[in-house]
Amino acid sequence: MRGTSLLCAVTLLTAGCVSVQNPRNYEPQDTSTSGAYYDCLRQAQQPYGTASVGGGAGAVYGSARSSVDTNDDLLCACMAAKGYRPRKATTAETVVGVTFSPIWVPFLFLAKMGEGLSGRPPHHYIGCP
Repeated sequence: MRGTSLLCAVTLLTAGCVSVQNPRNYEPQDTSTSGAYYDCLRQAQQPYGTASVGGGAGAVYGSARSSVDTNDDLLCACMAAKGYRPRKATTAETVVGVTFSPIWVPFLFLAKMGEGLSGRPPHHYIGCP
């Protein structure tokens, strides 16, 4: 019973593992899908930055970093507004996801725990919200 519950939980976690940051993962696939995706991708780019200051024994030093990253919430919303939705995972993708879940599930939780600490926009590792 307990093994069945665990298997069901893992299957549910992996059933929607399709990256939102790939134009081939949206339906319907037609001649305008790629164009719509890249238009939405441009709109979903957000700048972020981090800075730190340290020092000791009279010396002060600092560092700063800025970059641009994709906000998956905005990307998903834009694609939905244009009539596209994320495709469902294929059987092979689900089997691979379940097979390698002992490896990727801990990293998924670590990534979610650290999300927002760097100032980066949110990422969805399991489809659109």
